This record gives sequence, structure tokens and C-alpha cells, in this order.
Amino acid sequence: MRASAIIGLSLAALATSSPIEARQDDSGNVFSVSDFVFGCTTTCDWSFDVTVVGSQLPNHPPVKNAVTCSGSLEDKDFVECSEFGNGNRYVAAYITPANQLRLKYHVTKPRQGAYYEYFGHRKVNAQTSGKPQPTEFTVKEVRAIGVA
Repeated sequence: MRASAIIGLSLAALATSSPIEARQDDSGNVFSVSDFVFGCTTTCDWSFDVTVVGSQLPNHPPVKNAVTCSGSLEDKDFVECSEFGNGNRYVAAYITPANQLRLKYHVTKPRQGAYYEYFGHRKVNAQTSGKPQPTEFTVKEVRAIGVA
């Protein structure tokens, strides 16, 4: 086989596995946060429960039973929340040093060889700040990525 044919096939395979990004601005899908605790003493730690409201089957099933998320400002990337389902879905979160709560909902479709990720973010305040964060609030999904 010629090198140009091999390169062409390789590029075609790479193109089919590239992520496709879509905006979710009007989807109505939200992360519903409850029991939110974020405080700083020696370290800044956080925890909360979250569900995912809204459904666009088959790639965005709702998360009806709350999962628990926890971490600290020392986390530099998403921390997976408590387990649920059959391992093909998870919610992950972290809070940046600028107090941005970042949420991700990941759905894997093994038979299709695909996965989908949905993201949301919101500024939050520590309970030790002058303006404490409410313990219940929603975070709208603002971005979605699909890789097939």
C-alpha cells in the first residue's frame, strides 16, 4: 500500500473520532445543586449533592438520584463524584481559585464507541465570605461535546 493511501486512511479515521461541539443554551438541562457547603479555614473545602435535570435521550439521560461531590481548592481539575448507574455515566466537579464552580456530566455509549460531555459553571461564595452562597441552586448546561 502506498504511503499516501495510508496517510489518507489515517486522517479519515482521525476525522471521524474528532469531538463535535454544540451549544446547549436553550436545552433546559441544568445541574441541580443541594446541600452546598464551601468554607475556608486552613484549606478551602467543598461538598454538595447534585442531580442532572432535563433529558434528551438517548445521549443525555437525567440523573434523578443525587450524587455527592466533594473536594478542595487544591484540586486542579474535575473530581469524579460518588458512583451511580452502571459505570457508563458520571458527574464531576471542581471549584477554581476564582470561586468558579465547574460541573461536567459524562455519558459513555460503549456500543456506539461514543461519549458525550455536558458542562456548566457558576460563581460561588464560601460560607466564610461576606456573602454566603445559598445551599440550593441550579447551574445551566452551557456547552456540550460529543465524540463518536
